[in-house]
Amino acid sequence: MSSIGNFFRSVVGAPIRKRGFDAANSDRSSSWSPRATSIVSETMGSLSKLRAKSRDLVQNSDVASSAIRELTNATVGHGIMPQAASDSDAFNDLVDRRFEQWSNRCEPRQQMTFYSLQNQAVKAMFVSGESFIVRVRPPKSENMPTPLWLKLYEADMVDDNLNKQTENGGRIVQGIEFDSKDRVVAYWFFQNHPGDSFTWSARSSEDTYIRIPAEDVIHLMEHAENRPQQVRGVPRLAPVINDIREMGEYKSAELMKQRIAACFGVIFQNTEDDPDGDKALCDSSNLKIDEIYPGLIAYAPGGSTVTTVNPPSTIGYPEYVKQHLQGIGAGLGIPYAQLTGDLTKVNFSSGRMGLGGFIRKTEAVQWFTIIPGLCEKIWQWFILADYQAGNIVTAAVKVDWNTQRFPSVNPSQDETARAQRLRNGVSTLSMEIAQEGNNPKRVFQQRQQENALLDARELTFDSDPRNRTLSGTNQPLYDVSVSKGKKPRKGTGA
Repeated sequence: MSSIGNFFRSVVGAPIRKRGFDAANSDRSSSWSPRATSIVSETMGSLSKLRAKSRDLVQNSDVASSAIRELTNATVGHGIMPQAASDSDAFNDLVDRRFEQWSNRCEPRQQMTFYSLQNQAVKAMFVSGESFIVRVRPPKSENMPTPLWLKLYEADMVDDNLNKQTENGGRIVQGIEFDSKDRVVAYWFFQNHPGDSFTWSARSSEDTYIRIPAEDVIHLMEHAENRPQQVRGVPRLAPVINDIREMGEYKSAELMKQRIAACFGVIFQNTEDDPDGDKALCDSSNLKIDEIYPGLIAYAPGGSTVTTVNPPSTIGYPEYVKQHLQGIGAGLGIPYAQLTGDLTKVNFSSGRMGLGGFIRKTEAVQWFTIIPGLCEKIWQWFILADYQAGNIVTAAVKVDWNTQRFPSVNPSQDETARAQRLRNGVSTLSMEIAQEGNNPKRVFQQRQQENALLDARELTFDSDPRNRTLSGTNQPLYDVSVSKGKKPRKGTGA
C-alpha cells in the first residue's frame, strides 16, 4: 500500500502539462507568431499593393503572363455559352436568337462581345482578385432591340479603404455597403479611376463616389478560395508574387554571369615601363576599357606577361529554375507542363493525371464562381430587359450553360469511352455535345439540313451512320415498312 500511495502522491504533486498543438507551442516556431486577425483587417491597406505587383508581373514576367493566360483560357476558352431551356422549343429558339443578336452589342463602345467580355472579366479577376460589371440602360437614341449595356470595371474603382457606419444601421466595408441584416445593398465607385495620371475637372469631396445599387452590379471574385466573411478578392498570384519576382531577379543575375563567363580575352602587358601612361587598361586604339566583353584584347602598362581572361562556366541553372517553377505552379494550381509548355519528361500517364487534376480545379471555378456569379446574372438582366422591351412574354427563362471541352490526351480512347457511355445509357447525345461547348439544338439542326441535302443529291459517305457501318459496309435494313412488303425507304442501305 505504501508503494501505491507514493505513486499517487507523485502524480498529484507533478506539474500539470498544458495540452495543445506542438506547432503552436514548439520552441522551433517561437520566431513565427502570426496574428489571428480578420480577413478584412488583413486585406485593409494591402490590396492596392497586391494588385499593382500582380499587374506588373503579368505585364513583365513570362511566368506570370503564362499563368494568367492559362487560367483564363482554361476557365472561359471561346466562351461559356447559354442555351434557353424552357418547355417550348420554338420559344427557346427565339430567345437564343435574340441573345446572340444582343451579345454582339452588349457594351457601350461595341468593341467586345459577351464572350470577350467574359474573358476580360475573368482575367481581371485572376490578376486583381476581382472585377465589377455594371448594368447600364442605354438611351433610346441607340435604338437597341434589347436595351441593356454592360460596363466592366477594374477592382480599383471600388474604394477598398472606404469604411464607415450608415444612417440606417448598416455599414460600408471596403467600399461595399451592407444593411443591418448583412445584405449587400450598394457599391461605392470612384467617379474616375484613382490611378489616372491626368486630372479631371475639379469636383467637391461629396462627388468623389457614385453609389450604385447592388442589383445593378456583378461583383466577380473567387468565393470558394476565400475566407468566410471576406469582402474583397485577392489576386490569384498573391501566394507566389515574391517567388516569381525572385526568380526573375535570379534569371537576370544568371544572364549577367553567363555573359561574364563568355568573356574570354587576352591582356598584353608592355615589356617596358611607360612613365607617361595613366596605368589604365586600353585597347589597340589606346582607348580606355571600362568593362570586359567577349573576345577582349587589352593592353596594360608595364610588365612583360600575357594573361588570359577565362571565367568559369555556370552550372545548376536549369535544375533550379525547374524546381522553382514547379513550386510556383503548385501555388497557382497549374501543372508544371501547363505553366511552362515543357513536355520533355511528360508521359501519357503523368500528363493525363496532371491534366485531370487541373480540369477539376477549373470546373470548380466555372461552376462555383463564373456561371452563378457572372453568367446567370447577366442572363437574368438580358431576359428582364428583353421582356420589358416587349420582345418576349416572360421575365424568367431557364438556361443551360455549355463550357468548352478540354483537349483530350488520348482522343481515340476517350471517343470509345464516350460511345460506351451513350450505349449504356449513362449519358445523352445532348450532354456529350454540350461538353464540347456546342449548342446541341444547333448541331441537330445542322445535321438534319446536311442529311436532307445528301439525300436530295443521293450522296453516301462513310461518316453517315444511316447508310454505312463503322467498318464501311452497308447498313442492314432497318425500316419497318420493308417487313410489310413495301418499298424500302431510301437511305436504308438496301
